[in-house]
Amino acid sequence: HLCRFATCAKATRAVGVSDDVWAPHCATMEAQLPVAEREFKYLGGCERKDDELWCLSEEYLDPRLLDSPEYASLSALERYKSVRRFYKRIIDALKACIDEDTWLYDEYEALERIAQQSAGSVRNAVRYGGLDDEEAEDAVYSCIPSMVALVTVEHFAIKEFMRGGMSGHARDLLVGGWTFCDPRTGSSSTEAFMHHVTGCEHWQC
Repeated sequence: HLCRFATCAKATRAVGVSDDVWAPHCATMEAQLPVAEREFKYLGGCERKDDELWCLSEEYLDPRLLDSPEYASLSALERYKSVRRFYKRIIDALKACIDEDTWLYDEYEALERIAQQSAGSVRNAVRYGGLDDEEAEDAVYSCIPSMVALVTVEHFAIKEFMRGGMSGHARDLLVGGWTFCDPRTGSSSTEAFMHHVTGCEHWQC
């Protein structure tokens, strides 16, 4: 009886990891999670002026792009796990950028500049009747480098990465750091950014 049970359990495990089971899951995942190009011309809105392109290093390459033949030779389950591990690693790296202890001095300066400009936008909104004084006081207190970083990562970089792979704010931040990542550009906008930073429901600049 024990022998038959062990054989049955082994067969069940084999079915559970077979391509028949995992191929549909893998195909759905691959369709939903796009692969970004390795080479790119723009970083943080800056255009490469020479003939060369910027190029993603291997640590930021999707396994489907890093070694396509090797990836294709894996089982459906292993392909699924490989891509999921890559996405988790990149998301963890993006979240780590929120930690102020990781910022270089010029990165802090870049975030502080955005924070000060955002506080200025709040004061302008009060001047032109877009916010009342009470809303503005809370909004100005939110315009600090740590909030700029948090909003950029959670509301823009991670969401863009899930939609388009290593591109946009996610790529700019991990490749160039905070000096190359402005959350008010690209798929974002000043209005969307200010809404998330200040918490004001209907923000207009």
